[in-house]
Amino acid sequence: MQHVTSKVKRYGLYTIPVLSLIGLVVLLNQTNPLDVGPAGILLVFGVVYIFMASTLYFLLTLAIVLLAYFVTIPAGVKKKLYYVASVVALAPVFLLALNSIGQLEIKDFVLVVALVALACFYIVRRN
Repeated sequence: MQHVTSKVKRYGLYTIPVLSLIGLVVLLNQTNPLDVGPAGILLVFGVVYIFMASTLYFLLTLAIVLLAYFVTIPAGVKKKLYYVASVVALAPVFLLALNSIGQLEIKDFVLVVALVALACFYIVRRN
């Protein structure tokens, strides 16, 4: 059983972004926002979040692996990468939600960026 979980952890990093992108494309092409209602719109936001979080985590992990050839990386960095990717992935979802209700202005964009920057600062500074 442990062998299976290690393979899922290893290959899940590569497959989740691709599967969520395929799911998002199918979902956006096969549904109409007026027909699916609030639950369908929430599903779209959830799939966008999963796609963004998994893609950011993959890219940050790749950057850390490449950086590890030149610099020693502390042990807890991978856990912080997951938290940072999760928080940064919320920004496109917030912006998409604001745009869908017609409320996206420059001040809203700045507020979302400030909120994400504050959350990332908290994560990085936390032990």
